[in-house]
Amino acid sequence: MKAKEFPENHVWFNSEPVSVESDLRGKLTLIDFWTYCCINCLHVLPDLEFLEQKFAGENAIVFMGCHSAKFVNEKGAEKVRDAILKYEIKHPVINDDKMLVWRSFERRSWPGLIVLSPTNIPILILSGEGHRQVLDLFLSVAYDFYYERLNHSATIRWQPEEQKANEIKA
Repeated sequence: MKAKEFPENHVWFNSEPVSVESDLRGKLTLIDFWTYCCINCLHVLPDLEFLEQKFAGENAIVFMGCHSAKFVNEKGAEKVRDAILKYEIKHPVINDDKMLVWRSFERRSWPGLIVLSPTNIPILILSGEGHRQVLDLFLSVAYDFYYERLNHSATIRWQPEEQKANEIKA
């Protein structure tokens, strides 16, 4: 099952809208499916931060989040943005308020982690928390395995929410 294009007209945080075909093709991509009222989802954030720091400087590995709200009150973009700022999430996050991305990846529980190959096919699917070592090893091995096929140039247009907040204040 190849990853479908992200739906249009969704709010993105920390970046411009990301395209599966043009931005993620040729990359190893880790997608974190989370919701800000899920304590287990929040426990995954330090693992993601560790991995993002470990692979910082390697443009062929992309980390991103998909905020898929469990409850109606979690869907609002402002609340999602507040959570991103509160928990200092730096990677791109799509607000999947209609659960379209969630359903396209056939998710069933929070948190969920999916690693996409350079051809946008899921090659690792994990549920729950506590997978730092597995993800670290898997990304390292996948990086070596796919090295020649990876696009090592930066394509995602990053703009952290905290930077946007500072620009608004100025």
